[in-house]
Amino acid sequence: MGDVAIKYRLLPESPDADMEDLKQKIGTALPEGARIANLSMKPFAFGLNAIEVVVVIRDEAGISDRTEESLSSISGIQSIETLEMSLL
Repeated sequence: MGDVAIKYRLLPESPDADMEDLKQKIGTALPEGARIANLSMKPFAFGLNAIEVVVVIRDEAGISDRTEESLSSISGIQSIETLEMSLL
């Protein structure tokens, strides 16, 4: 089995959200077996910035679901969207 890279877009609850705090929470929220490969902020709409994060996980059953659940449970995150997924 290999690794899988998944790119997510996370939208904060408010344009005034502390993006640096949210970035730190992402790193600590990931389940075992998942790691951040890239994290950046991108303008989204009407003054709202999104966080785009590429997470590398092992190719095993259930870990992608656990990763998405952990990211969506971060306080201050309104929504999460999977943008890309690829086998490494």
